[in-house]
Amino acid sequence: MKQFIAFIAACSLFISMLAIANPASPSSPIKVTVLGSANVAISPDQFGPSILVQAGGQTFLFDAGRGVPIRIKQAGVAFADVDKVFLTHLHSDHVVGLPDLWMMGWMAGRQEVPLNIWGPKGTNNMVSHLQQAFSYDTHIRQVDMHLDPRGAMMKANEVEEGIIFEKSGVVVRAIRVDHGKVKEAFGYRLDYQGYSVALSGDTRKNDNLANKAKGVDVMFHAVMAPRFYGADKHPIIYDKVRVRHTIPKEAGQIFAAIDPRLAVIYHRNDEPAAEVELLRDTRAQFRGDLRLAEDLMVIEIGKELKIKGGLR
Repeated sequence: MKQFIAFIAACSLFISMLAIANPASPSSPIKVTVLGSANVAISPDQFGPSILVQAGGQTFLFDAGRGVPIRIKQAGVAFADVDKVFLTHLHSDHVVGLPDLWMMGWMAGRQEVPLNIWGPKGTNNMVSHLQQAFSYDTHIRQVDMHLDPRGAMMKANEVEEGIIFEKSGVVVRAIRVDHGKVKEAFGYRLDYQGYSVALSGDTRKNDNLANKAKGVDVMFHAVMAPRFYGADKHPIIYDKVRVRHTIPKEAGQIFAAIDPRLAVIYHRNDEPAAEVELLRDTRAQFRGDLRLAEDLMVIEIGKELKIKGGLR
């Protein structure tokens, strides 16, 4: 009897593990997990910007900010499945987790395929130098641990605006955005089975993003609260913020133009006063469903939108 009970318990645990790892159900073709919701600020509750999307039996990672492998582990996603990374731009807070993801993914199961990376001009140069910097490590792990050398490779794909990936019904589009002097910057849109999710990356308000993301089910937009920088009291700093980023009032205008089922503010600061400003000023322009992104928040996109999780 005890053995039977133990067997049932083991089966229940196995089923639970499958449920965690299941990327999406038939009723929710797209599953989105926020791995990191912060901007450049360091916070134990908010890791660097990174959004994971599962659709069509595939896993897509958009940006690889600080701590991304930790959040992947916490989300119950297999490292071997994370072989497609899309970078919005090459600022350090969006790519600093990439070497850790690359090496950890290789050691934890991504053996037969390289880590494929899409990003703006400069991505190939960055990837090449990362491979050079870690060349001793990748060599010795092949000799000592007999790891498959194919998993130690990274393949860079430099993108222009338009469709950049299409497989098994999943389509990913790059959308050029305006990040001030960072001329090579993109947002992305993913479509699958009539449902969609998009993210802005870092950008100031621009019509191209609003037009190309129009009508998506879920829209993630990077928004900066001027108070975080003291910019509300210093006009010069305020202008510098607006040159590179979108402020809450402008984010509300963009959300209103896109008209998503759910609007999500990410790349944000978790300071209470900043959160109040983000929600208040954005809602002044957008009356739809609006949320602040939280690390490990999960959004399932289908006929119904299901929102759960988050660290708070």
